[in-house]
Amino acid sequence: MKPVMSEETRRVVEAMEEATWNAIEGYRQTGLPVPVWRDGKVAYLTVDEALASRPDYQKRMAMKRQR
Repeated sequence: MKPVMSEETRRVVEAMEEATWNAIEGYRQTGLPVPVWRDGKVAYLTVDEALASRPDYQKRMAMKRQR
């Protein structure tokens, strides 16, 4: 069960998630790998790996297809 978030917290989390998506898309434009924190160290993923590892990936892709 997800913890209940205040409206303010929900908006902050939403903004952070959007910023993360925008940052990953920026890596797509530059062609650089995406740095992520894994197992206590920095790892580099392709843009597609980084997007697919996002918990909201399926939801966002479904929304994108509906547009």
